[in-house]
This record gives sequence, structure tokens and C-alpha cells, in this order.
Amino acid sequence: MADALRPPLFVPPAPVEPDALDIPWSLVVDLVARRLNLEGVSSPSALQRELKLPHPIIEAVFRHFQKEKLIEIRGTEGVDFMLGLTSAGHRFAADRQLATHYAGPAPVSLAAYRSTVQALSLIHI
Repeated sequence: MADALRPPLFVPPAPVEPDALDIPWSLVVDLVARRLNLEGVSSPSALQRELKLPHPIIEAVFRHFQKEKLIEIRGTEGVDFMLGLTSAGHRFAADRQLATHYAGPAPVSLAAYRSTVQALSLIHI
């Protein structure tokens, strides 16, 4: 039980802007679209938790979806917006689901995985 309470030995830095992502932007956009399609309506906080993406990245996707008219605000829950796909957003998400139905945590790049493994191998327990 004590091991479960121990903080992680190494946590890689989270990207704070889309350019800092080590995975393609299109992959992140597709993943958020599939997740929203699956949920129906969701909040940025829920998307952040489910996809394991930092708030600035979710915010950038939200702005991209707004610009492309793929998303609309359906209301609020506390201080969070509740977001839903527009009909164009549903078509986009359905098209992206033809490639894969995966809508879980965002993947990490092989380079990020390697650097994490290297950092962990240097830590003496």
C-alpha cells in the first residue's frame, strides 16, 4: 500500500503548446474528435483527464475546432464549458473513426518514451 502512495520517480515535462508536442497535431485533433463523439458532450477538464493532455493543448484543439465550426458550447457545468460536436464535427469524427476507434490517453512518441526510460534507468532506488 505504501508503494501506491509514493510519488512517481520521474515525470516528463508536459507540453504547454502544440509545437512542443512530440506527436503529430493531426493525431491529437483526431483523438479529441473521437473522444467527443464517444462522449456526446464533454468539458475541457474531462477531456484533459481522459486523454491525459495538458490544458493548453486541449484549449488549442478547442480553438481549432471552433475555427473549423466542428464544435459548439452546449452550456456550462460549474466553471467548465460543456462542448459538443456540430453536425460537421460528427461527420469529421466519424471519418476519423474509420482509421481507428481508439479514444483513450494520448500516445507518447518513441523519443519521449526512450528519454523517460533512460531517466528512470539513472535513478537508484
